[in-house]
Amino acid sequence: MSSNQLFLIPDVPEYAPNQSAARQARDFLKSVLPDADEVKSELNDALIFVDPGANLELVACPQCGRNAGKWWGEALQNYRRNGAAAFVVVTPCCGKRTSLDGLHYRPTAGFARFVLSAHNPVRAITRKERQQLSRLVGCNLREVSAVV
Repeated sequence: MSSNQLFLIPDVPEYAPNQSAARQARDFLKSVLPDADEVKSELNDALIFVDPGANLELVACPQCGRNAGKWWGEALQNYRRNGAAAFVVVTPCCGKRTSLDGLHYRPTAGFARFVLSAHNPVRAITRKERQQLSRLVGCNLREVSAVV
């Protein structure tokens, strides 16, 4: 049986709020999604890929719009093996430099050190709630909705 996961990640992948801000954001998210199975915040040492799971439809080059599916999986594995040195790639489709986070993902996905999450939330958060969470952590947050 699948489950739903809501992730909130900073627009700036390397961004990490202080512990107090992360705790306040987590507590606020718990207050607006009280029926979620679990609400947590985590801070990773390195950037992790936060993806929509089974919902991932497309990864595309930000320059030419071509489907990056043929080379993206290998680039992601290379990043996982080699870390930050492999985060910036040259796209084989048009030869432009971009980061793995700079690729266009449909639906939304991205890389982050800091992740807020809610497991099986009963409802989506509102725009106003996301803006409040962004203020609490000090950085704009984007939503990644996953089916896992």
